[in-house]
Amino acid sequence: MNVKYKTIEEQLEYLKLAHTRDNYKSIISIAEKNQTSHLDLLCSIIDAETVFRQERALQRRLKNAKLPYIKTMENYN
Repeated sequence: MNVKYKTIEEQLEYLKLAHTRDNYKSIISIAEKNQTSHLDLLCSIIDAETVFRQERALQRRLKNAKLPYIKTMENYN
């Protein structure tokens, strides 16, 4: 593995940016194919991390809310 990639992954791990660490290579690959500007690339990376965190936070809140399961007629005997 390239030393730069290893450094990037270590730093992303330190910053607790797990989604970015796991997906930055594919985002960069897409940006290279589309000849995306540096600013657009940075926006894509930040947007992907933001969406991931928002979805994870929503799932965590729903789990912690301990809402009752939806009851349907099929569930009754």
